[in-house]
Amino acid sequence: MKIMRQISLAVLVVGIFALFVTPSFAQVQRTVTITATEDDINNSFRITNPARLSISNKSVDLQSGQVVITATYTPRRGTSNNSYTIATTLVPTVSNGRVTWTATSVVVNGTGVSNQQINQANSLIASAWRTLSQGYTGKHQVTALTITETDITYTVIRGA
Repeated sequence: MKIMRQISLAVLVVGIFALFVTPSFAQVQRTVTITATEDDINNSFRITNPARLSISNKSVDLQSGQVVITATYTPRRGTSNNSYTIATTLVPTVSNGRVTWTATSVVVNGTGVSNQQINQANSLIASAWRTLSQGYTGKHQVTALTITETDITYTVIRGA
């Protein structure tokens, strides 16, 4: 099983969260609050129109302090005709104005993966998040991130 492909879904959804923190080109420093509901996220283009045809049934479940991403992975090539249901739990940390997402659990077809595989997933997530955030111009600083059962809220200082 190619766990890295399956973990790519987690990276994709984390990228969606980054869209809610787009920096401003204004030079004036101001604090803004950006909120997205669970419905907003699940109805977003990236969730309803997957970039990979091998990923289906994607959903994002916001829970207090964490995000659970669930999807079905069906290999399109090779000898495997199996589908894998994957649930990844991600927890954010805000430090030095940046958000870091960490996978705390990855479950494939009801079975948790090893800590080594979770560490590999976290390396991929960190790399993808770094690459994504380097694409933004302007200065911004995340000061808070709150996840409830219904929404995710970023507090951002733009122009910082």
